[in-house]
Formats: sequence, C-alpha cells, structure tokens
Amino acid sequence: MADDCKRLADDVKERLDGWRIERSQKRFLQLQQRAYDFNQIIGNSPTLIEVLARAKKVIENPTLTVLITGETGTGKELLARAIHYNGNSSSSPFVDIACSALPETLLESELFGFERGAFTDAREKKVGLFELAGDGSIFLDEIGDITLAMQSKLLKVIESRTMRRLGGLQDIPVRARIIAATSVDFASKVKAGSFRKDLYHRLNIMPLQIPALRERREDIPMLVKTFIDLFNKLYTKKIKSVTPDVMQLLMEHEWEGNIRELKHSIERADTDSLTPEHDFSLVVPLTEASIEEVQRKLALKVLEFVRGNKRKAAYILRVSRPRLDRILKNGSD
Repeated sequence: MADDCKRLADDVKERLDGWRIERSQKRFLQLQQRAYDFNQIIGNSPTLIEVLARAKKVIENPTLTVLITGETGTGKELLARAIHYNGNSSSSPFVDIACSALPETLLESELFGFERGAFTDAREKKVGLFELAGDGSIFLDEIGDITLAMQSKLLKVIESRTMRRLGGLQDIPVRARIIAATSVDFASKVKAGSFRKDLYHRLNIMPLQIPALRERREDIPMLVKTFIDLFNKLYTKKIKSVTPDVMQLLMEHEWEGNIRELKHSIERADTDSLTPEHDFSLVVPLTEASIEEVQRKLALKVLEFVRGNKRKAAYILRVSRPRLDRILKNGSD
C-alpha cells in the first residue's frame, strides 16, 4: 500500500513538473513572439517598409535561405529573429553564432559538432548548431568573414541539406532555415576572390538589405521616442522628449553606428540627466564635437538649469568656480 502511494505521488509530481515546464516554454515563446514581432522594428520610411514586406514573404517558405545585409548597428539580428518568431517554426529553436568571433577550427566544431575521439580533446560526442536548430532557424552572423575552407563546407550543407559531425560517417539531415548576415560588401569580396561566387549566389536567393539610419532619417523621431520610453522605465525617469535643437542635431548626424549608436546616445543622455523629469537639452555626437565644445555646452545647459547660479552649476559639475569660468569662456580649463 505504501509503495502504491509513493508511486502515485511520484507520478503526480512528474506530471506536475512536466506541466510546469510546458507552461514555462509556452510563456517564453509568447514573450519572444511579442518581443520580435515585426511591429517592434521601428520606422515608417518607404525603404524600411519595403524590406519588411520582403521579409514577411520569406516566412511563407521555411526552407528558403535568407541573406540579410546592412551596416553595423542597423538591426540585422532583430530582423532575423522576427523572421523566425513570426513563422510556423517559432516553437523550434533559434540558434545564432558570430562567425567572425571564432577561429576556423572552433567555428567548424560549433556548427557541425563532433564524434567522440574525432580529435585529441574530443572525449564526448558534441551536437552542433545545425542539429540543435532542428526545424527552427540558424543565424550565421558576419558570414562574410569566414575562410574559403569553411565556405566550401557551408555550401555543401546548403546544397545537400545534410551535414556530418567531425569524425563522423553518417549524413545528418539539416532541416533548419539558414539565415546569414553580413556588414561587408559581398560583391567586392567575390571580385577579390575572398568569397566564393557560388556560395554568394546560393545565399543571395532572397536578399534583404537593411538601409542605414542616414538613409531613413524620417524614422529618427520615432526611434528617439521609443528609446526615451525604454530608458524611462529602465532608469525610473520621466523624460518626455528632446528639445527641438537636439532633435535637429540628431536628424543631421551621420550615425555611422546606425540605430545602435542612436540608442546608446539616448541612454547616455537619460542616465546623465540632472533630474528625473525634464526634456533632453544636450546630445552632442562625439564624432562631431571637440572635448572643449562638449564641456562648454554642458556647462551652459547646467547653468541654464540652475537659473544662472554659478555656485550651484560648479557643484553639479564638480568643478571649482574659476575652472567653470574658464570653461564658459573658451570651453577649456
């Protein structure tokens, strides 16, 4: 009788644990789908809308290889995740790897895995990312930096939709969608012979070129508001907006780091704000301003904030009164 009760209790516990895990997985998937919905890609510019329309067509074919190009900071990974989490395979894994961050041998073992004894330190079998992705998606970031040898192996995977672990003899099906991304100019690399032309054409079946931020400046006000709201919640602030002069600066800046640079600029301004609630009044892109200019503009804004009280301004800036006067005079001390 006691054994029967214990078995029943163990069975109930196992079922309850399974239900909790399943519920957590569903909740995680819902959060991911919400976070990577296409509506989370901010902007109404025609160039961006066109890219998103093409991306939504990609979802209809889960085996279609996708190539996302664009400068650093434009949001290539965000688009890749949106493609995955808005498709029918959203409950399957999304795995990603930064190809440029790993040497060739390590990248190969990460992608393909290896059998026990494949090399000296291969004490246990390792499943690679192509297998782990299952019916989901594998995101190969900065694929333009991989070696010619790795390009040949990747081309074989794309063409045959199979792979072998290092040291293995069995072909393993690759069911995952392959999404590749790069910030380099593929055409010039192909011309220079550092990237295989046949692999480029296999990847370039459905190209998605994300425009640089300077090519869609009309989206900057919407992005600024989104980031202000984000950092208000994160840092418990109540900043409402940027002043017109700052918005003009933001609109005119070249943003070589694109959306990532804009986001960091707003975060820096938010965390450096003097009170929990006021409009941003100073964002000076460091690439366009000298240290002296930044010092002087900051001092002037602080002085304006404290209504001309130099003692308070010096205290806030943590400088002496004479030094504050020198900064106000010519921007240096």
